[in-house]
Amino acid sequence: MSKGAPRHGGLLSPLRSAALFTAVAGAAGSLWLMLRAGHNNGRIVPLVILFAMWVLSPFLALVWAHGSSRRWTTGRQVTLYVTMLIVSLGSLAVYGINAVHPLSAKGAFIFLVVPAAGWALTAAGLAASAMLTSRRPPSDEAD
Repeated sequence: MSKGAPRHGGLLSPLRSAALFTAVAGAAGSLWLMLRAGHNNGRIVPLVILFAMWVLSPFLALVWAHGSSRRWTTGRQVTLYVTMLIVSLGSLAVYGINAVHPLSAKGAFIFLVVPAAGWALTAAGLAASAMLTSRRPPSDEAD
């Protein structure tokens, strides 16, 4: 193991890979389910594009954070990867249930709320992780 590498690299690497795969699959699946739900609105292309950008935005932010996370503390990385899994699987679950049994007469509602919840969960998780890791006493990294 190289100097400066995380101690839990063996456990972190599979979680990192699973989180990235799940986020990409979650983005693709969410976009497909959104397009499927709005197939009757194909003539309103600008609206469909705006919804697609909104639905994809939490996934794009998570993938961007994933790319930036190698220098983060192990605790913040784990928080990010678990958040990626929760947001991705949760979005797919809600959108999938909505595809089978529409949750609202206004079909667009779910595609407005779920991305907002993804953003909120991501912000809360990373903020909490940052606060917890900043309060820890310095570790023995000098050895």
